[in-house]
Amino acid sequence: MTMTNTWKPAEATNFDAGFVLDQMETDQQTFFLIGTVEGFAYQRFLKDKPDESGMSCIQNWLYGDTAKRWRQVQALFSKHREKPPAALIHALVKRECGE
Repeated sequence: MTMTNTWKPAEATNFDAGFVLDQMETDQQTFFLIGTVEGFAYQRFLKDKPDESGMSCIQNWLYGDTAKRWRQVQALFSKHREKPPAALIHALVKRECGE
């Protein structure tokens, strides 16, 4: 699989939700979302271990209906373009799976 990188992180002077929507290609947005959510899931596992229910909830939130999740993320990012994207995703995950 060959990936073409059309932007470099140093170019992201304001890495906010608007940047994700406007400057990232679809595959980059997808990998960003998956990486962020998996990071939250792993953090939850470390917090709750050996209980994996929180981690599973977070993963199921994303992978259960990815099209629906991306629509939610896009709507939230569009509404709060100046906010950090990971913080916005965390708010959605927290609402669904707690902390």
